[in-house]
Amino acid sequence: LEEIIEVFVWNQLAFHAKPCALLNISGYYDSLQAFIQHMAASRFLAAEHAARLHFTASLDDAFAHLLRPAPVLPLKWLDRAASAPRS
Repeated sequence: LEEIIEVFVWNQLAFHAKPCALLNISGYYDSLQAFIQHMAASRFLAAEHAARLHFTASLDDAFAHLLRPAPVLPLKWLDRAASAPRS
């Protein structure tokens, strides 16, 4: 679980722009999906970022999602110019 969240957060921070998908067999990741949806509904997580983690029970759907290019999202909450080291 820690590695899944780590890759998801790296995607949010633009360390990579690869699509993320979880194969949710027999509802194994239903609680994680509900938690991420709750975080988005509570505005703790941007809805656009929550949508970056794709849950599916279909292997074909997972591969189709992984083969689509992931759109690059702006980091509205982080101003890179303001966070750059000052001389």
